[in-house]
Amino acid sequence: MNYQKIDAPLAVVLHGASNDDEFDVFIHVAEDFRKKEKERKFLEDCGVCVELDGRRIFTAKLSRVSIDKISRQLWVRMICASSKLKYK
Repeated sequence: MNYQKIDAPLAVVLHGASNDDEFDVFIHVAEDFRKKEKERKFLEDCGVCVELDGRRIFTAKLSRVSIDKISRQLWVRMICASSKLKYK
């Protein structure tokens, strides 16, 4: 896990988590991400819904293992804890 890319609140909960636990996260990627099919496929394979509308921040519910894999990618800038959204 590249903890330099993980924000402090997420790092704290990941530290004591099992590999099966899931976390709501924001994933920030590099500017040229939209042009790279291989990177989009990698995120999709990890469980991230990647839309091609020019976004550089994605939300997902990911396991510790997926967060570990994603954090090691050079084009990933930051992974942050996300609050659970409340729907009406």
